[in-house]
Amino acid sequence: MWPLDLQHEVVVKAAIRDPKGYARKVGVKLPPEVEVELTTVAGRLDLKITGFDPLAPFELRWTDDGFSNPVADAREPPAAPAKRPRPAGSPPRKRAASKRAPKS
Repeated sequence: MWPLDLQHEVVVKAAIRDPKGYARKVGVKLPPEVEVELTTVAGRLDLKITGFDPLAPFELRWTDDGFSNPVADAREPPAAPAKRPRPAGSPPRKRAASKRAPKS
């Protein structure tokens, strides 16, 4: 996915510190509703990409073994990712009007 050379510790540390910034640097454009986490576990990369789109939330995991299949890896299907917290000072979200008919 990203041209990340694991032999160059400085590059790996920079990508871990700011994965979205590193993605931009190498030409990958990510929408604001996508979060990226990059860590190393026992010297191996672990990439987690989470989409917070309310209509199609997702979570994707990748290690240097490839993509994981969370449904096959877990006994239960994974839950939708939690909602991203609102930035401090932002106005409250407006709720959509209910489509239910009034009770009579």
